[in-house]
Amino acid sequence: MIIYFLLVTGSTYAYLYLENKNSNITGRGGCFVVDYQATSINASNLVSTVNYQDGASSVITISKNSSCNIYDYANIYLHTNENITAPITNIQALRYKVTTDSGNYWERNGVITTKGDTLLATVPITSEKTIYHIYLWIDSSVSLGHYDNTSYSGYLYATSIQSSSVNDDSVPPILFLKKSTYVEGFRNWTLSNATVSEDNILTLAPTGTSGYADSFYDVDGEYWYVTFDGYTTSVSTSNSPYGGFMIDVVYFDINYNKTVAPNGYDSNGYSDALKLNTWKNGFKWDGYSGYGKDVKYLKLKFSTGDNYSQPITKIRNFKIYGQLKNNFYDIEVHALDNVGVNLIKYAKGEFGKEYFDNQGTVVTDGKVRVVENGYYTFYVSDKKGNVSISTILIKNIEK
Repeated sequence: MIIYFLLVTGSTYAYLYLENKNSNITGRGGCFVVDYQATSINASNLVSTVNYQDGASSVITISKNSSCNIYDYANIYLHTNENITAPITNIQALRYKVTTDSGNYWERNGVITTKGDTLLATVPITSEKTIYHIYLWIDSSVSLGHYDNTSYSGYLYATSIQSSSVNDDSVPPILFLKKSTYVEGFRNWTLSNATVSEDNILTLAPTGTSGYADSFYDVDGEYWYVTFDGYTTSVSTSNSPYGGFMIDVVYFDINYNKTVAPNGYDSNGYSDALKLNTWKNGFKWDGYSGYGKDVKYLKLKFSTGDNYSQPITKIRNFKIYGQLKNNFYDIEVHALDNVGVNLIKYAKGEFGKEYFDNQGTVVTDGKVRVVENGYYTFYVSDKKGNVSISTILIKNIEK
């Protein structure tokens, strides 16, 4: 069993220590406008599992004042202490994952294999607050009991990178990865006073009471969102001179019991007006960040009724994005470098930098579609020969 984990956060000029008894911390960098906030990792949560959400976790928020131009990037590190007995070098099972929050989601994954500092991620610092979730867990499919009755201790910290150092041509490129899939249309939805056409347009008929269409989705506790277009044919009793629509979501746990999402709701919804006889395109909604570890399933529902729409309402181009069960996943890859990106490659499996000297598939358009589960390693080199790699796990492909 892993014991004790300490969180530290700071900057180039401010180094702030967080004891376990504290729950929150705020620090500032050398120009006094680079903010770091973090919450402590609970040692008892560092367990053997195949699901990173069951492990230890922390949140770091990074931003800067718009008047501060000293800093461009921040490095997030995990420091592993020397006195550990966990066999991280021989049994490489201590994994980490860094993700951003909500719609700007990307992730970086890796394995802790040495004592001392491990660079988890290099991230941009902007005037907008960005939330980074950091997870640490023992991969039980690799550890096979070798971590039992051993100890681990360490801490997280962040350093800001000054603009002058970013111009150094020895700085390696920064690699961002994002994975998602989508399911579209209404083929498996339950309909009441509603129809679905051959071209997947949902029509909710006016009834004097309501019409609806709903369906369950397995989102596996991960971030999700929907996109769609809306149309109405006549005025609403309550939104005149407009018609409207309503979309609701209800959250469920692994046993299909109703549960409360981290946003504080067990269900919530969104409505909007629609001009007459004109498609309004590009709606996007995520349940107001309605995702989290305990939200295994959700039920989505489009409806009409006296409060939102009496006319005929139509919905088209419906898609739900997330970590869904599906037969494909798209992995988006984006790289930043001060001297210019030279080459991006990937390969199925976990590999070191040397593997890509003569192997790997070149990424040409910033996206790779995969149809098999497993780890994928991405490699980027810049025009000075500096390289970076990052891995990402795909696990929800079903054929």
